[in-house]
Amino acid sequence: MRHIRTRQWIGTLAVGATLAFAPGARAQDAAATPRGTTYGHASQAEIRAAFGTGWRFALGYGKGKKQCPDDDDGKAESFCTARTPAFTDLEIGFGASDGLEVTGGVRLGLEDLNDDPAPLALGLGIRAYTSPLSAIKFYIGARGIVDLTSGQNTDFALRAEPGLQFELLRSVALSVQTGVTLGLVRWLRFEVDGALALQYRF
Repeated sequence: MRHIRTRQWIGTLAVGATLAFAPGARAQDAAATPRGTTYGHASQAEIRAAFGTGWRFALGYGKGKKQCPDDDDGKAESFCTARTPAFTDLEIGFGASDGLEVTGGVRLGLEDLNDDPAPLALGLGIRAYTSPLSAIKFYIGARGIVDLTSGQNTDFALRAEPGLQFELLRSVALSVQTGVTLGLVRWLRFEVDGALALQYRF
């Protein structure tokens, strides 16, 4: 009888251990498979490069009229529209959580357009993701910008960047985004642009 009871206790303990550790084992298996992979950005540094161009609507005022040339006749105008020079946005950032990144970067112009010199601007902001653990997710970025473009007065602007991100690998992502910039000092300008971006996290 004593041996039978001992075997019963051993069997009970074995079943209990199996039930206790089975969820953890299943979780480990899920994490090791592509289906269980998640794509959060928490505690990860990131570097990012975006390439694009856009369109500007500008309303000059005061001395700003001299910086808003009309492309057709070269005269200064109160209101003008024009394509903005092609650019690259180079960025570094850090994942404060799975769905929130703190970012800083620089915009470098890739061309000069008539009297519109290649842009140079610095920015600091955040980017928030709607479904941070998913492989495909929407995001919205916001940042403050100091525009240091050569030959122009220093300008300050606010920018919003909605986009869609595709996680190609655990640490590599491709994004398609639009951007809206509101400049306040040099002239009242409203810019809309589109860009393709590549991000690497580590």
